[in-house]
Amino acid sequence: MELFLFTDLLILFAISIIILLVGYRFNIPPVVCFLLTGMLAGPHGLAFVQESKDVEMLAQLGIVLLLFGIGMEFSIKKLFQIRRLFFLGGSLQVGLTILFTYILTQLMQ
Repeated sequence: MELFLFTDLLILFAISIIILLVGYRFNIPPVVCFLLTGMLAGPHGLAFVQESKDVEMLAQLGIVLLLFGIGMEFSIKKLFQIRRLFFLGGSLQVGLTILFTYILTQLMQ
């Protein structure tokens, strides 16, 4: 099992490097390139990685690394500079999500 996972990781890394190079050429953000890699290499794309259990584990690892990368982009200093937009936008997003969910559940009853 571990050998298959290692092979899948090597395939994903190779595909992601190619897609990252192309994305860099066309100024596409790396996060979009990684998402495209997952779509292409996954079981519903070109099916280089077919085991759904392995795909789920790799996806969870990818989410952790994505959140880590996003966290590295923000500093307390930057958040303090955009605090008004941060709190207003965050509150608005949460409020609208709650409102939309409430309306949707009322319509479904």
